[in-house]
Amino acid sequence: MSTQYNEQAYANDPDNKLLWRFNRRRLQAEEVPDSLLVAGGSIDWGMKDQLMTYDPRQYVSQNNHPYFYGSSRTVYLPVIRSGTFDVLQAFDFGDSAVIQGQRSSTVNASQALFMMNHDLVAQASTSLAKRAAEAPDFAESANQIYENILRRKSSAAETKHAVAFAEYAIAKAGNNAAKTKVKAWKSFSQVLFSSNEFMFLD
Repeated sequence: MSTQYNEQAYANDPDNKLLWRFNRRRLQAEEVPDSLLVAGGSIDWGMKDQLMTYDPRQYVSQNNHPYFYGSSRTVYLPVIRSGTFDVLQAFDFGDSAVIQGQRSSTVNASQALFMMNHDLVAQASTSLAKRAAEAPDFAESANQIYENILRRKSSAAETKHAVAFAEYAIAKAGNNAAKTKVKAWKSFSQVLFSSNEFMFLD
């Protein structure tokens, strides 16, 4: 189902009660880290067994749990009441200490800051940038990044702006061109990860 606008359908059902189109929605809490891992090329699609290896009565928090920042899908991660995975907290994961029949879906500044500063986003951006930097030319690098993050090819205008950004960053770096190429594509990737097109499903 598409979110495409239809004038006649909108006139008959402006509130979409008859579901003539798909309602635009933000990625759910579990989908955000999984999407980052997929785009970065590091997700582990395999099924997981019990990840909890602590002794009975041992205190557990997200700070001492190595699996939170691994490559496993979020569905296999443990839910710790005293320390919910910070990625899930940022994107409206339910309170695990109480019964919650419905989640809210918010859009706020802390989520934008998360996408700008969190290690998980930086790791995905770096991994993607290293692969993109190996492309034969800047246009192909830009297209690879768009396909991995937004699941579509970049338009001519988008490619032009991406290439101009990379060329400017590398020209400014002087002798560190190879290293700067990866840094430039990392910064560019992180911008796309922060975009509405990545965060919302149409």
